[in-house]
Amino acid sequence: MIERICRDAVGEPAQHMERMTFGHCNVVYEVKTADRELIVRTNEDPAVLRGTEANLAVLLDLGLPVPKVLHADLSAAEYPFAYLVLPKIPGCDLRYALPGMTGAQMTALAGQIVSFQRIVGQLPQGSGFGWVPIGEKGPFRSWADVIERDLNKHFDQAARSLTEAEIGTLTEQAESFRGYFGQVEPRCFLDDITIKNVIMQDGELQGMIDFDSVCYGDPLYMAALTQTAVVSDVPGKDAIFYIEELCRLWGMDGRQRAIVDFYSCVHGLSFLSFYGSDPGQAEYRDRVVAFMKERLSAGRAKY
Repeated sequence: MIERICRDAVGEPAQHMERMTFGHCNVVYEVKTADRELIVRTNEDPAVLRGTEANLAVLLDLGLPVPKVLHADLSAAEYPFAYLVLPKIPGCDLRYALPGMTGAQMTALAGQIVSFQRIVGQLPQGSGFGWVPIGEKGPFRSWADVIERDLNKHFDQAARSLTEAEIGTLTEQAESFRGYFGQVEPRCFLDDITIKNVIMQDGELQGMIDFDSVCYGDPLYMAALTQTAVVSDVPGKDAIFYIEELCRLWGMDGRQRAIVDFYSCVHGLSFLSFYGSDPGQAEYRDRVVAFMKERLSAGRAKY
């Protein structure tokens, strides 16, 4: 079916096809023809992809380096799934590139990511909070509702990994930041340009992918997700420089940096839930737990 889709989309037979295993929502294939490389993104639920093409069109108009859809069919009439065909951006996800990047390259990339978020942040504000296609109403009434949902969704992981004192600190921080959450406006931001979906080659940005939705709320949430992902997936301390540059070029003050750390702990609970008790994920799980404990230590308990 993927071969037929590619032939219909570009008029060329596939010479090689490979399912890409990194991803949680869509089933994605990399396809090579004689003259080009393609990505075919599929999902049995057409609703997941319904906003993707329009999102990419808006981002392209804003000058962001995202791919243009070559062919799409969301009807699931001819095939038992909806799909999009896009050109493949050469390179690899940032998670694989970071260990070999220089400090100057990390600084340059951080500056680009910050500039993209600022551009997208100029789009009209949303009428709700959370994850939706560009311009649609978010499902949450407030940013505080988003944080409460995300914190409570995986809070059982805290009891398995943290001490009572650390859990208490996490709860205290959530309460202390409640006033800040109440002031957050439904600003559009790209929520998942972290260490995946950011495509690199030779230390330079080639493009960004996977924009089925955006988020309306606090763009610091994306910086925090990037921090948790780096801690989890990129061993060693060198990659942390990318996070510090991201925060510095963002212009964060001390309170905002503290909020990023809190958000990172919220994301950390989600990561721990994803890893579960799988022995194969122990290394990643241990790094996230160590990071959360450090951030929730007595010296950083109150801001």
